[in-house]
Amino acid sequence: SYLGGSAFDSGRGAAMDSDGNALVAGETWSAGWVNGGFDISHNGSADAFVMKISPAGTALWSTFLGGTNSDFAQGVTTDSANNVLVAGQTESPGWIGGGYDPTHNGGQDGFVVKLSPTGAHLWSTFVGGTGLGQFYIVPLRGCEDRSIGPFNGRSGGHAMMKHSVELRYALSINPIPIYILGFGEAGNVWLEHNQVDP
Repeated sequence: SYLGGSAFDSGRGAAMDSDGNALVAGETWSAGWVNGGFDISHNGSADAFVMKISPAGTALWSTFLGGTNSDFAQGVTTDSANNVLVAGQTESPGWIGGGYDPTHNGGQDGFVVKLSPTGAHLWSTFVGGTGLGQFYIVPLRGCEDRSIGPFNGRSGGHAMMKHSVELRYALSINPIPIYILGFGEAGNVWLEHNQVDP
C-alpha cells in the first residue's frame, strides 16, 4: 500500500502489535492524508507521522507529529498494552506535553511520543540538550513478552537505554585516508517503561 500525499514521504520504522496490526512511522511533507489520530493538520515543513494498519491492510488511524519546523520519526514499537511509542528528532518547539521535558532545548532534540491503541496522545517528551539530538526505538523481537535482559539477574525487562560512542583518529589523510576507530557501549534495563530513569 502507498502511504502519503503529493509531496515527499518516507517510512523509517515499522512494528507489529500483539493483535497483528502494523505500525509505520516516518516523515511526510504532504498535507491532507492522515485521518483518525490526535493531530490531522500538517504543521508545516516536514512532519513525523505514525499510521496503524489492520492485518487486512485497512488504515485504522494515522496522525502527524511535530510543529512548524522539521520533524522526523525514526522508529516505532508497542508495549504490552498495545500503546504506541514513537521516537525521532525534532526542530520544533511547542508541540510536546505530559512528559518529563516539555521544553525544546534548542537546535535539534530527540523526542518520544506515547499514543494509545486508538491514536490518542498520552504523553510526549523532548530528549536532549542544546546540540543535535536524535532518538531511535528498536522493536524488541524474539521474546513473547517482548522482554530483554537480564534485569537484576532474574528476568527480562521491557525498557532499555543504550549509549554508543565512536572515537575516530586520523593517522593519515593523503594519499589514502587511514583512521583508528574505537567503539564503546553502555546501557541499562528496566522492568517496566514507567520506571525508566536515564
